[in-house]
Amino acid sequence: MIGYALYRRIFENGKQTTALLFQCEASPERADREAIVRSALAHVFSPWDKELHRLTVNLPAANEMTIRILQSAGFDVMAEQVFMTRSLV
Repeated sequence: MIGYALYRRIFENGKQTTALLFQCEASPERADREAIVRSALAHVFSPWDKELHRLTVNLPAANEMTIRILQSAGFDVMAEQVFMTRSLV
């Protein structure tokens, strides 16, 4: 595997209204990881000249490269999730 992006495009009345990214990763051993992620993100969120809702959902904070690239493209954090556990013992 070189890399992948899990995403969904939402259409209303035959017109795309939203591009929704769930995951975007590149193989850690690849020297060109950043280029792979940038290419995948360009595919998911294109066309850039079209007015769309561009969102990411449940993107792990550990995916620092993808987050950095998205922030440099103008994305902002809108909400964060908290993972909580409780021992049953």
